[in-house]
Amino acid sequence: MIFTISNIINSIAGQLATLYPNVSVYDSPSYNTEYPCFYVFVTTPSIADEIDGIEMRDIGFDIVYVQERNSVAQNAELIEIMETLDEGFDVLTYDDGTLTAPLHTHDRSASIEDQELHYKFSIRQRVSREKEHIYMAEMEEQNVEVEE
Repeated sequence: MIFTISNIINSIAGQLATLYPNVSVYDSPSYNTEYPCFYVFVTTPSIADEIDGIEMRDIGFDIVYVQERNSVAQNAELIEIMETLDEGFDVLTYDDGTLTAPLHTHDRSASIEDQELHYKFSIRQRVSREKEHIYMAEMEEQNVEVEE
C-alpha cells in the first residue's frame, strides 16, 4: 500500500461524496466554486523517525464547509453537518487505488468561524521506508575481511 497525502485527500473527498453526494469537494479555492461545498486542507504534517526504518506520520486536516452567506437556518444546518462529519469520520477508508484500509482519526474538533464550519482531525500512521544497504554491516555479519 502506498501512503501519500494526495491519496488521503482523495479518500477524504470520496468519504465526503458518500455522505453528501450533491455537494462539491475542492482541495483549493477556485473562481468557479459552487456553493455549498467542502474544501479539504492539510494543516500540520509531521514525520518522526522510529526504529528500523519506520516513520510515524502525523498529518492534520481541516474540512471546511462553505455555504451561501446569510442563508435561512444557517447555524442549524452547520450543526447538523458537524454531527454528520463527526460520525462519518471516526474512521477514514483510505484508498490508494489498489487497496483500501481503515485509518482511525485523532484529535477531532469542530468550530464555526465566519459562517463556515471547520472540522479538523489528524491521522497518525506508521509507514516503513526502504532500508538503505549498509555494506560494512553486511560484511561484518558475513565475517568478511579486507586483505592487506
